[in-house]
Amino acid sequence: RKATRHGRLFAAWRIALTSLRSSLLVHVATWAVEALIDIYAMLRKRIRPKTCAMMILHRALNRLICALAGAAGASVVTLAFPGMGTFIGSLLAESAAPYLTAALLGDVQSFA
Repeated sequence: RKATRHGRLFAAWRIALTSLRSSLLVHVATWAVEALIDIYAMLRKRIRPKTCAMMILHRALNRLICALAGAAGASVVTLAFPGMGTFIGSLLAESAAPYLTAALLGDVQSFA
């Protein structure tokens, strides 16, 4: 509906912001739980403090890239196919983002 009222470019921008806001909430919550688990493992002497910090930072970057990729995917595909394309673009981009992050930054398990 946004695309028919305001044009596709404006709709793509608004979809990107909406997708980013909704996605960030989920990713921040997931990251917080993962960070608490890492801190608990560090306190139990299962991992070193430096390794724990690297894992927490890596996971934060991974979550940020996933949220940004989902917003970008939704926005780009909205330009071509408003409506169902928004959902498909966001789904595909956010599904591919962890693999892209692993290729760029390495796997978090390599720190342990």
